[in-house]
Amino acid sequence: MNEKTVRVGIDVKAKNTKRKATFAIRELKRQVFKHFRSNDFVLDNELNSYFWKEGKSNAPSKVSITGVEDKDKLYVFLEGSEAYKAFKKSKEKPKDKKAAKKTDKKEVTAKKEVKTEVKAETKKETKKIVPKKTDKKSDK
Repeated sequence: MNEKTVRVGIDVKAKNTKRKATFAIRELKRQVFKHFRSNDFVLDNELNSYFWKEGKSNAPSKVSITGVEDKDKLYVFLEGSEAYKAFKKSKEKPKDKKAAKKTDKKEVTAKKEVKTEVKAETKKETKKIVPKKTDKKSDK
């Protein structure tokens, strides 16, 4: 998993005021290709909303991005964003595999015990009361 942080400058001052954010996103994609040499990349939603938060006519001219290459794809995040931290945390491998497996097994058995206790309690509480059938036939 390769990481790289880049500060990207985007010249949006000379562009049409109605299309600055659109142009900034397009230019960002060009810069990502230039710095990371990858056509297959995904821009984070937080990064997209960063460009659009001031509206379509006031796009930021500089942005710091972090690119993370995972397998065959490049993921581009706003530097220091929550999505980046969550992505990085999800890709970390546990150091001690045996300890991780033991804790997982303990959690699973504890969950099973709780479920069986809950089922037993609900069975006790939900006894069905069936009314007795009476003959409503009149004596003739």
